[in-house]
Parts: sequence; structure tokens; C-alpha cells
Amino acid sequence: MSKNNYISLSQVLPGLMLLFSMVVPVSAFAQVYFGYGVTQVNVGGDMDGESFLVGGGSIAILPDVSADSGSKVVLGMRSDNVAYEISYTSSDHVGTWLGAVTPVEFASLNIDIKFGSARLNKGGLYGLVGLGFDALTVVDGASDGFSVTDAKYRGLDIRLGVGAEHYLSEHLALDVQAVYRMGSYNTVDGVDFATVDSDVNGNGATLMVGMNY
Repeated sequence: MSKNNYISLSQVLPGLMLLFSMVVPVSAFAQVYFGYGVTQVNVGGDMDGESFLVGGGSIAILPDVSADSGSKVVLGMRSDNVAYEISYTSSDHVGTWLGAVTPVEFASLNIDIKFGSARLNKGGLYGLVGLGFDALTVVDGASDGFSVTDAKYRGLDIRLGVGAEHYLSEHLALDVQAVYRMGSYNTVDGVDFATVDSDVNGNGATLMVGMNY
């Protein structure tokens, strides 16, 4: 692992939202909506419960992470056959590494495009493609032999999914979707912040049931 500067998601979020509003003006869409959903997140990838990374005189573990539930908040804009969304997903998990158990936290800031037969105020099926900015925190997952701290993995993924919407009323829609994340963690912040020489596979799946208003 080699040292690098880190830019947090809180720093890039305002710029992403500004770019979103510039590229997709509200005037071009018939509806702005908010959503909330319950998720089932599968972390997967190289988190195998046995491996670890070494660099800068410290190690960071790669625990086997349980699939578990979380939540998702959504801000979107839609026309008749396409919708653009910014969303934030978070979930708490249990990690196991060589028999030791530790809490694990997953978070993802997502920019998605939904397209297909789902129509404004009518619902239907849709496809989804997007980009996710991921963070995985392994509590007490890094050590240099003298101190122990959290291992915080960060990376990017491409999101592909399918879903369906069903309108319960004129403004309230049930949204069900399945998304597969294809990406990697390329930095880890522990005792020593570092880039990962061989990216850690971050592939996984997210299922969601939510409501859009």
C-alpha cells in the first residue's frame, strides 16, 4: 500500500448535487420526488474472513461480512419514461475474521438512471444503471501492533439493476428493485492511510423495497 490524499464523500457531495442539477434541469422533468426504502445489502467480494492487507507497518483485515438490512433515502426527478436519482444507502453488519467477530458498517452514495416501461404516475417495470461511491468500515479492523483502529475501505462501483413501480395513489408509489454492484475498494484508512496495490473486489448485491412521494 502507498500513501495518498483522501477526499471524503462529504466534500464531493455538494459538487455532485450541483452537477446533477446542471446536467438535469428541473424544468425538463414533470415530477420531483423523495423516497425512503428498506434494503438488504450483501457486501461479498474479497471480504472472505481470512485475508488481510499489509502496508505502512500495519495490517487491515478483510472479514466475512453477513448480509443484513439497512435503509435508503432518495431524491429523484422523472419524466414519462426516465428518472434520475441521487440516493444514500447505509447498513450495519456482522463481520467474522479468523473466528473473531466485529461490527461492519456499509454506506454508498449513488447516482442512478432508471429507464424503461415505468411511466409517470402509472408505474411499470424499469432498468437501472448508475455509479456508486462506497465506504465499508470494519470496527477495530486495523493495527500496527501497538494501536488498534477502524479500517475504512473506500471505492467505486458500477450499478446495474431492475425494478418495478406500482402507484398506490396519484403521488405515492411502491418501488421494488434489485441492484448488482460491480466495483472495488482502492483505498483503506486505518493506522496508516493508503491506496491498495491490488484493488479489493467490492462486488455485491442490494435489494430494496421503498416508497416514493
